[in-house]
Amino acid sequence: MKYRPEIDGLRALAIVPVIGFHAKFIGFSGGYIGVDIFFVISGYLITTIIAQEVCAGRFSIINFYERRARRILPALFAMLAPVYLFSWSWLPPSAFIDFNESLVASSIFSSNLYFWHSADYFDTAAELKPLLHTWSLAVEEQYYIFFPVLICTVWKFGRYIVISIIALMFVLSLGLAEWGVDQVPSTAFYWLPFRGWEMLIGSLCALYRMYHPPSDRLSYINHGTSVLSIVMIITSVVSFNEQTPWPGLYALVPTVGTALIILFAHERSLGGRLLASRIFVATGLISYSAYLWHQPLLAFVRHRTIGEPSHMLLGLMVVLTFFLAYCSWRWIEAPFRNRSLINRNQIAVGSICGIVIAAGVGFLGGGQSEMLQVGWANPLNSPPQVALYDSDNEALRLQSWEPLRKKTGDANYSASNNSADYNAWFDPLDFRANLLLVGNSFSKDLYNTLSASRSVREQYELARFGVQIRDLSYGHAFFDSPNYRQANVVILVTRWTDADVENLASLLARVRHDGKTAGVVKAITEFPEYRYGAWNLADKIVFENRSLTNSETANLINKSYTDFVQNGPVNQLQIAHNLMIEEVSSNFPNVTVLDRMDYICAKQECIGSSPSVEKTFYDYGHHTLSGADIFGRQIDDLAWLDQVKTKAVR
Repeated sequence: MKYRPEIDGLRALAIVPVIGFHAKFIGFSGGYIGVDIFFVISGYLITTIIAQEVCAGRFSIINFYERRARRILPALFAMLAPVYLFSWSWLPPSAFIDFNESLVASSIFSSNLYFWHSADYFDTAAELKPLLHTWSLAVEEQYYIFFPVLICTVWKFGRYIVISIIALMFVLSLGLAEWGVDQVPSTAFYWLPFRGWEMLIGSLCALYRMYHPPSDRLSYINHGTSVLSIVMIITSVVSFNEQTPWPGLYALVPTVGTALIILFAHERSLGGRLLASRIFVATGLISYSAYLWHQPLLAFVRHRTIGEPSHMLLGLMVVLTFFLAYCSWRWIEAPFRNRSLINRNQIAVGSICGIVIAAGVGFLGGGQSEMLQVGWANPLNSPPQVALYDSDNEALRLQSWEPLRKKTGDANYSASNNSADYNAWFDPLDFRANLLLVGNSFSKDLYNTLSASRSVREQYELARFGVQIRDLSYGHAFFDSPNYRQANVVILVTRWTDADVENLASLLARVRHDGKTAGVVKAITEFPEYRYGAWNLADKIVFENRSLTNSETANLINKSYTDFVQNGPVNQLQIAHNLMIEEVSSNFPNVTVLDRMDYICAKQECIGSSPSVEKTFYDYGHHTLSGADIFGRQIDDLAWLDQVKTKAVR
């Protein structure tokens, strides 16, 4: 295959936006499209290699996978080893467990499926995952498994059949992606069937160029198209953002731009000369290693800072990324691609050993966090010994689900989609009224809080149904569930969205039609988080004020929560949602509007901690079990639920 320097330059046009996006540099809001450019390039290169060798009668699947191993694995393993050591010394135990799981997935090229199950790519918490970026390597490797076999199988039927099959697969995959970004966005982002069309664009480009090489007779087209294609890519980088549906039809802009470069850019075209310049080619040559190193470095520096790292610090990490990338290319990538230095048997043995060792270390390491003293080098992982303070918010979150899991007997009971919600919870012989809490994870918090209230327990038997309010259309199975049919009071509590509020009137109308009293709980103030959700406001206060006594710490935490409510930034969306809730609810005489801030901030003081520094929240607004106990007593003092009057009490 003839070397094309502009393809290496195109790699530079892919890696710089990706790094800029993850570093959160201004002007790179759509930098994630660099991954899509890499996909198109990969499809083009492997199809060109396979097609040329098949035509020459010398294609070997073993040779193909040997080349892939030489290209991908040595640099990957060279990155994983030091990243593991830094993860052991810097990450908190819960994050180290997650890292080990992702290490196993990365080593067997299934990390796209792992992160699909565990992380939203655009979620802030994902920025703390050192191996998040390996999802794209997994997608490519999965493509490499089936595509060579497909080409070898259908090539004998002629090029038109081959092109037709690839074109059909492209259309089907693109259609699936456009459907998926709306219906199953996370699946569409991570799974090969939704991403395959991007590599298939490259494959179609490869087959086109085989039979239609660029011609100087159309130089004006080559000039204009090669420049236009670069503009398409740059426009995508600066104009797209995390809200852009991806990888649907919008992704055609950078991928078609990439395809046009492949087809029309060459050493004599304007765009081709730009991409073939020394700086672009040099950056492209080290782009793979730069991709491997950038995410771990940015993730680690974020683990070592309380807020978002400074632009200076992030810039230093980018510089370090390219330095390590050069070292990796110079002393790892280049030597391992040289067959005269390292033969096939050595590559095969090294690859197998590397995969087995990486997977084995990841499999065993996650269960040894305590013995390994994980996170010892990061002072932010060493919580002060303050009374009953617990810094592990993930553990506190899991604990908050225990009452419902014990109640239902379902160890996996969660925010929604629980089979137990369709079982009967109410005792027909119980004299108390039946109160059903409906909503997302906030309804779990209110269930725990009401369960801790003596006055509520005396008057009501409680049940919960986990569902998004916006999903409760008239024919939803919720309305046939035994708990809804038997409920006297239905209380709606959720993290309100526009769609939830839009559905509220019809939902309340149905509840009224069914003869039930209703309560609607307004949106609460969402308190600040730090370290990308790992800390809340109370954690920050504790870590920054280690010298205070227990009572001083608790008082400072409560004061900080109170100050935020009284003087913090105004959440206009929350205010709008609450006004709409009050307006809609006022049209229904059987509906009472409730405000959780009444018991969170009773007597002009918000409670973020007990006197013994037990946190009342484990994140921006979800209650810990300790918080539920405290707020349950507040409900008793305020007679908070007495506002709701039942129409039928047994």
